[in-house]
Amino acid sequence: MPKIGVDKAEYGKYGEDNKVSEIKRLKGLRKAKLDVSQEIENFYADDGVYEILDGGISDLGLEFELADILTEAKSDLLGAPIEDGMEIYNQDIQSPYVAVSFRTKMSNGKYVYFGLARGKFSIPSLDAQTKEDKISAQTDSISGKFAAREDKLMMVIAREDSPNFDLNKFYERVYGVLPEPIAVTSVSVNPKTTVKTQGTAGEQQFTTLVIPVDAADKEVIFSVTPKPTGLTISNDGKLTWTNAVAVGDYTVTATTTKGAKVGTATLTLKTP
Repeated sequence: MPKIGVDKAEYGKYGEDNKVSEIKRLKGLRKAKLDVSQEIENFYADDGVYEILDGGISDLGLEFELADILTEAKSDLLGAPIEDGMEIYNQDIQSPYVAVSFRTKMSNGKYVYFGLARGKFSIPSLDAQTKEDKISAQTDSISGKFAAREDKLMMVIAREDSPNFDLNKFYERVYGVLPEPIAVTSVSVNPKTTVKTQGTAGEQQFTTLVIPVDAADKEVIFSVTPKPTGLTISNDGKLTWTNAVAVGDYTVTATTTKGAKVGTATLTLKTP
């Protein structure tokens, strides 16, 4: 199935105990290039191919193109200490071992998750150019090599459209831990403003946009104020009113159940 997007690059750094304790987001992913080589050779005997020898995965490489690589991520991925806001690259610098994952979106709207169990990234080169008349965005790239973990695992691929897909099991297999739930940062209610004529019963469906879109818990509770007799709002945001509801402004509020983020909209009943 065709792939139409790539996002959600994440990584986890191995500690001294040879375990990943935290999964972090690598923001701004534009491209991901995965190179896999499998060692397969023909074995000839009796004037022909007698057997095909398979040595398994011999090389596994990954390259990310990102809008920007922040200092914290470089410190984690490349082992560069941060001093006075500067990334320090000494001659004897060594990149730490990391586990990495990302996902691609298929044309059916489902995702394919890719996880690489253990490897190291190398310090990226720089190819900058002067600003010209036409805007040309310059991006960062970082590449790494990955090898087998102690349990011989090198790579995991999980399709969201598979019958037994479980994202938590994917993270556990690749990292050994689960990522922290992504918290809601804001919520908005649409349409922002609705104007109707008083004296006629009616209804208006309100919807919410929760940011970020991949927040762990996007559930909201709707309410309306003031709330005279004849004005009600349902759990899914449908506001209904009778012809007896007076002229005035009524505020529809959506509040997230986690984090208590609030978004509002207004219904105005105008004089006939």
